[in-house]
Amino acid sequence: MTNLSRWQHYTDNLSSPENFISWSWRFVIAAALQRRVAMGGDPKYGHMLLFPNTYTVLVGKAGLGKGIVINPATELLRYHKKKDFTSETKTMSDQEKLVVQKIEQANMEDAEATTLKLKRGGEKIEPPLLPYAPDATTYEKLVEDMSKSGRRISFTSTNSDGTPKLDIYYHCSMYSALPELASLLRKRTEDTVNFMLGLYDCPLDYEYKTKTRESDRVRRGCLSILAGTTPEFMETIFNQQLIDQGFSSRVFFIYASKNRKNVGLAEPFTPLQLQYRLELLSHIKELAKVYGECK
Repeated sequence: MTNLSRWQHYTDNLSSPENFISWSWRFVIAAALQRRVAMGGDPKYGHMLLFPNTYTVLVGKAGLGKGIVINPATELLRYHKKKDFTSETKTMSDQEKLVVQKIEQANMEDAEATTLKLKRGGEKIEPPLLPYAPDATTYEKLVEDMSKSGRRISFTSTNSDGTPKLDIYYHCSMYSALPELASLLRKRTEDTVNFMLGLYDCPLDYEYKTKTRESDRVRRGCLSILAGTTPEFMETIFNQQLIDQGFSSRVFFIYASKNRKNVGLAEPFTPLQLQYRLELLSHIKELAKVYGECK
């Protein structure tokens, strides 16, 4: 059984159209791979590489099941915490394991330094394994959050004499999952759209400066987006020229006109569905360890 099939069975209780369900799973894979995997060469150098990030917008009338399929996709991505992750393997030498431990400790310190605290009681939120943007954000906050979302991963490269060595790759990858696209385009729409355009090809650097504070530098940035919206909102933003052909040509607009089935109260998960969920979570954790060229 494929992981797509597991996802389809796991979401079988939902009324969402089939294409909403399958494209939500594509987004999960893209968000989990971040800017660590590419077609066409080594992600470290970033020249003319194709990364798996996607901008996906589910389009349909209200009540069609956009948000109810975005929610379980988001839950899978947010489940794993940074503290529970390690990329150590049994085949590593003690010296390599020590390097990996130091890398992951640095990642944890960075993640903890940038993790927000809850307003009530100052309770600390555990840093997620996969950084994500807030549900409602501004252009400045989105750039700032991305600039502070850096993660490192170890990988094996080759010395000039052909011997293997442990190397380090650094990137700023983030995903955004929004039941409503309007929450991302509510303020400074032109700047936000230009930022997303600039990040689409996952450039080596993106820099943002203001007159009042220091610049934010997004090193090896990568953004994946899954959002829902209605045809009416799409018509509005196109008519008002809030987005143009440059942006729309980079987005997968997934349209549906009706629910795949009628669902009343949500049925509890079956034991088999819960098992599929565990298998999907395990797969996502493994994807977070992958680095290099995809053939």
